[in-house]
Amino acid sequence: MCMVTTVTHFQYQKVIYTDGGLLLFWFLLILLGIVPFRSYIIQIIPNKAFYSSTFYVYYTLVVVQFVLHFPADKANKRYGIGEKQLLLGDSAKQPQSNHVQSQYKECPELKASFTSKVLFLWITRMIITGYKRTLTELDLWKIMPRDESQHIYQRLKKQWDKEVAKSSKTLPLYKFSNQHQENHKLKQKIEQVGKQNVVGSMLLTKTIFKVFGAYYSASAVFLLFYDLLSYMGPLLLRWLLDFVERDEPKWHGFVYVILMFITMLMRAVIVQMYNHMVYVTGMNLRSTVNAAVYRKSLKLSVAAKKTSTLGKIVNLMSVDAQRLQDAPLFMHVLWWAPFSTIIAMIFLWQELGPSALAGLVLMVSYVPFTAWISVILRDLQKKQMKEKDERMKLINEVLDGIKVLKLYAWELYFQKLVSDSRTKELKALKKAAILNSLTNFYWILFPYLVTLITFGVYVLIDPVNNILDAKKAFVSLSIFNIVCLPITLLATCMMFCVSGYVAMERIQKFLLLPELDYDNVQRNDSSMEEAIVVNDGTFTWDADGQRTLKNIQVKVGQQKLITVVGNVGSGKSSLISALLGEKEKIKGQVVVKENSFLKIIITSALMHVLWHPTLRCYQEEIK
Repeated sequence: MCMVTTVTHFQYQKVIYTDGGLLLFWFLLILLGIVPFRSYIIQIIPNKAFYSSTFYVYYTLVVVQFVLHFPADKANKRYGIGEKQLLLGDSAKQPQSNHVQSQYKECPELKASFTSKVLFLWITRMIITGYKRTLTELDLWKIMPRDESQHIYQRLKKQWDKEVAKSSKTLPLYKFSNQHQENHKLKQKIEQVGKQNVVGSMLLTKTIFKVFGAYYSASAVFLLFYDLLSYMGPLLLRWLLDFVERDEPKWHGFVYVILMFITMLMRAVIVQMYNHMVYVTGMNLRSTVNAAVYRKSLKLSVAAKKTSTLGKIVNLMSVDAQRLQDAPLFMHVLWWAPFSTIIAMIFLWQELGPSALAGLVLMVSYVPFTAWISVILRDLQKKQMKEKDERMKLINEVLDGIKVLKLYAWELYFQKLVSDSRTKELKALKKAAILNSLTNFYWILFPYLVTLITFGVYVLIDPVNNILDAKKAFVSLSIFNIVCLPITLLATCMMFCVSGYVAMERIQKFLLLPELDYDNVQRNDSSMEEAIVVNDGTFTWDADGQRTLKNIQVKVGQQKLITVVGNVGSGKSSLISALLGEKEKIKGQVVVKENSFLKIIITSALMHVLWHPTLRCYQEEIK
């Protein structure tokens, strides 16, 4: 009781609204006290009247505590600790970036009791509202603090940086400087080898597992209990059939039926909790990957943008992110199917003897077939995504140059190019669809085939002694029905895991692309007279390409309007990109005064570089 008091006081201080541990503790005390309570009521001992009276008081208080722990506690305003700060720690102190969330109501799951979370009673109000009228956007709730993309992305980014730094310790880093100008071939070779080593090390997989692994592994515990409770059904069915055949007390039958009902009820509750956890994991994984891809796209170098087009980035954030979201829904099947099969074989051995091995041999024999199908699906998935990227790249190029395309009447030609690219993509999709259909047909037929072969072998081994009576048939069929689910889901699991693996490779390759070097432009907070100083600058678009700007000398004073003019291809855009740090700096120095605003206005004839507050002064003149 002292421990319970300590835990209750700790929860009161930390604003923990509910605790399932204490609720289960009081429930177990009630269960353990039922027999003594019944004994004290039936058999009254005069010498132990004091003990019975105190036990009545104790048991009543336990029941009261159990009832009081059903609803959630109210927030403790005395300590001033918000639930968001409790869940997020220091990250909750940051200002909320999404102002739209203030319009929505607080999610009731945040303050729901343990019973409400287990039975999902907190969502009942929205269901009733949706039944009465059409739900609107304002009827939605705020995102749970633990599910906010900003918070999860910071965890992912921190772990990603650790994994990349750990994998790149032995790789030399090169930057362009005066002493490395002639080492481009050596640098290119080393970077190519290093990139292959880093890409092949499954960095993103390790990062995701370390960020989401604990929560996702907790869902495996619920799936384990669900599977164990599933096999309680055949066991109770066997006892119930024995009760029918034998002369047992009637209350045994009632106990078996009640236990079967409780088992089915607990299975329904546990499987919904499991589904909730895996769906939340998939949702968080997708939002985090989308945030990482988007932020990476803003920092890509010019050389990296040549291989990562807008269409490819869109595919990463839509198609690949969706496949990563779907993968956690079925990944547990990889261990659930073998585990459930082993338990099923143990029960079948007790019912059918060595004949159960026939079904086991059939299950094991098709494992290589499934692996072979998975390899083919993976290759087709890679090919299909490659063709999809090419098609999206072509469509974006057509949309960007639509004026020129219409001017020269090239519509039919580019329409043919897009159609041919789509045809290649459809061929890969068709092959994958055929393989998926055959695999699904096989896995749907497989449980019934295993049942037929197992029963057939059982009867044919010893037709005289091996009699397939109602008890063996019903119990065995119930076991086969249970093991049918994970075996049927195994094909879907393999398909989604292959798709997730391909998506993981593509996203990891994108996240490892080179970024802009922020050292190209130096920020100087000293009292320098000029706003921009370029001293003997030589720049290039590509690290191994030719120099586009050589020996540039530029000085721009503060609050000055500068107009850059010149012929087409003379280097106007290259100069502005160099000042913004978007070009590789071979040598020289680019210094920008700290706390300065660079305003760029590009017209069809000229490019203006304006410095704040000059933009306001020349606003009418620019118009």
